[in-house]
Amino acid sequence: MDVSYTDHLEKNLWDFAYSLDETYESEEHYEIIDFLNASSSFRSFGNGLMNVIQKKYQENSVDVSNVIRFIKQKCIDNSVPMSDIASLNTLTNWFEKGMRPKKAESIRKSMFAFAFALELNIQETKDLFHKVYLDRAFNYRNTNEIIYYYCLQHKRTWSDVEKLIAYAVTSSSSDTDDTRYTVIIRGEIEQISDDDELLEYISEHSSDFEKDSKTAKKELSRLIEEAKATAIKEIERFNIEYKEVVRNKWHSSDNISVNLLYEIIVGSNVSGKKGTKTLFSNSRLPKEIKNRFPESASLGRKDIGSEELRKVIILLFSYVTWYQMQYNNTDFGFDDYKEQLDDLLFACGFANMYYGNPYNWLFLYCTLFESGEESKPQPLTAFREIIAEALETE
Repeated sequence: MDVSYTDHLEKNLWDFAYSLDETYESEEHYEIIDFLNASSSFRSFGNGLMNVIQKKYQENSVDVSNVIRFIKQKCIDNSVPMSDIASLNTLTNWFEKGMRPKKAESIRKSMFAFAFALELNIQETKDLFHKVYLDRAFNYRNTNEIIYYYCLQHKRTWSDVEKLIAYAVTSSSSDTDDTRYTVIIRGEIEQISDDDELLEYISEHSSDFEKDSKTAKKELSRLIEEAKATAIKEIERFNIEYKEVVRNKWHSSDNISVNLLYEIIVGSNVSGKKGTKTLFSNSRLPKEIKNRFPESASLGRKDIGSEELRKVIILLFSYVTWYQMQYNNTDFGFDDYKEQLDDLLFACGFANMYYGNPYNWLFLYCTLFESGEESKPQPLTAFREIIAEALETE
């Protein structure tokens, strides 16, 4: 994938951190919000697809004027109906109007159809999802995506994919709780080289395909408890500052509600007269950040989707880690933060942190932020000030 693009965004991250460190005032975080919203900051979805094509085929002549025609020809060459990728109108929106598709199962199928039409290999498909669609590539607990992986690995056609999906049969729900880790399933799929063996594997391991994100949800529960303990420490440390926030919500107990936890993390009140209110729908943040930005309900939702789950895990991990960095004078730095968070995301089956993802970029920037005469880490302060600035209305 385009290394210079990623390097450019990483440089932006460090440049902002250093410049605001030298002349820091809280209101200057509006520059970060302007950067996140600027059309020139992050590559559009269409430009990302264009980059995939240009890199794969060394076709610098492919541009917005002929890219749809190029895709149409590749679909013909590789027997992929172009409608399986997108309609002509949708393709026009992607390449000419800069529109980005929502995260949805139907769009994931479109991305895989694109991969087969362009004859991408496994790594190129992972890059397509991670660096363009901004999501993980293969869900190994989804039978269709196992079939996509198998067929890409063995250079099969889109027609082969459709046949295998039609033939794949899963048995009725299993009562066993002995569900294996996703990494084990992935390793087993990588060893399969025969269609019948693949179909038999899918049939015999139905229970494994019914319990998606088991590790991620287990980690979420752990992080919620760690975040609650951290929030209590923060309340006790700054009792006066948090007096209004915690009024009638916390009574020096050893536990707090998820609503109060969320309010402490983001530094904003979500409790309204009609119940918990949504904060970010009208915020001055780009869609890639505010779409499924964790809300207080995210901390207790059982049917949470993968995109929201990944964002919640990043939020909670960051809060716990940032508190240690800001107030406990640890030697834990930016590289430690990114390495440990990437390890956690990998264990949960999610894509690692990527500078080209605006949501990821925001958290990486806050982790790097320092202020004061001794340039002490201030990630929590930066995050809350940016959120407050983004939530302000004209």
